[in-house]
Amino acid sequence: MANTPALDGYQIFDMWMEEAQEGLSRLKSKTFDPAVYAKHRPLAGLHIQKIIDGDPNLQIPPRPFEAKDKKATKRVAKDLGRICALLARGETVVSEDMFDRVRKLVSRSHSVCRATMPIAGGGDWCGY
Repeated sequence: MANTPALDGYQIFDMWMEEAQEGLSRLKSKTFDPAVYAKHRPLAGLHIQKIIDGDPNLQIPPRPFEAKDKKATKRVAKDLGRICALLARGETVVSEDMFDRVRKLVSRSHSVCRATMPIAGGGDWCGY
């Protein structure tokens, strides 16, 4: 079995957004405002990459994004999409503001989020 190439922080964010879109579209045909990607992709991508690369200044060792991380964060992303869909009743586009509020809530409260590093948010990967 061949090793799959490691994803960078931006690719991981893109994977999450695909999963969030799946959760969002489950109830009705809804989409995220393009501002969600414009604002959050640079922030999340950099945050995730810092975890992957580590930070010697903060004495944080590099941490690979493993299969268990992928599984857990995809679950969080799908649930984030579902929550956005529920809160955006009557709307076809989820605003950046709503996405941000739900993201903060989910990253601090989701049952699969476990913070182990001194980085903002409840879960290491999602807490940008």
